[in-house]
Amino acid sequence: MARARAERREVAESRERILDAAEVFFAEHGVDASLHRLAELAGLGNATLFRRFPSRDDLIRALYDRAVARVDDLVAIIERNEQPGWDRLQAFAYGSVELMFALPVLPAVMRRMAEIDPDYRPGDRWVAPLLRDLELAQADGVVRADARGYDVASIPLALGGMAHLADPMRHILGMRLVAIMLDGLRAPGATPLESISLTLEAYHRGVHGLDGTGD
Repeated sequence: MARARAERREVAESRERILDAAEVFFAEHGVDASLHRLAELAGLGNATLFRRFPSRDDLIRALYDRAVARVDDLVAIIERNEQPGWDRLQAFAYGSVELMFALPVLPAVMRRMAEIDPDYRPGDRWVAPLLRDLELAQADGVVRADARGYDVASIPLALGGMAHLADPMRHILGMRLVAIMLDGLRAPGATPLESISLTLEAYHRGVHGLDGTGD
């Protein structure tokens, strides 16, 4: 039994070392970069890497699921610590941008994951809480009536291009821009927003780098 536990621990630890290295390596060199070089950076042999992740697609899925788990954690913390409505929308905007900055590989992983399995949609579970808080904030008169959930969800995507900047510039500029975007959501809104008609499917495809169409 002790040996089995030690083996499971070794498997888990080596798997995390590979994912840690992949987040950095793929962000710099792309998700098609050499897996042999990745194994070297993780301090492991090629055989160990391919035992943990038999294919590149398996590795991409694991990176994607790891990011999803981090968003789940963020949402749970926000729901535990923040008041419903505007406070939660604001906390999500800042927290999701920080997450995007911590994971500059994420946009590429999202695009590839959509190619691997376009029907895999774990992020759908974040939609209802976001819409609920948006509606509450609008009912309270804090958020402009023409705002949509897409506007909040797109804030980290809009700032993802800054992920390559070094701190403290990245953090300073990023947080300033989040504040500016949040102010743009506040009621009454000085400039009318262009109308938007997107299904959840179309939004999912678009933000994952596909064609942005779908019913």
